[in-house]
Amino acid sequence: MSEASYTQIWEAIRALVGRAIESGDIYEDLDPIDLLRVLIGVANVATSPDWQRSARRLVDILISGSRPVK
Repeated sequence: MSEASYTQIWEAIRALVGRAIESGDIYEDLDPIDLLRVLIGVANVATSPDWQRSARRLVDILISGSRPVK
């Protein structure tokens, strides 16, 4: 990945997390780098035989684990 691509992705993730925190959709101390790492992990499951089911489960875990407790 080039430096320019990395910067664009990083800025997009930071903006996405910032807006989600402001709207109350995710908890306040979610670190954008954690979200980026999870997305990379989900992308890497595509090499497993049951990748679609696994990817859906990981995304569900990510979403439910990111929501603030109300």
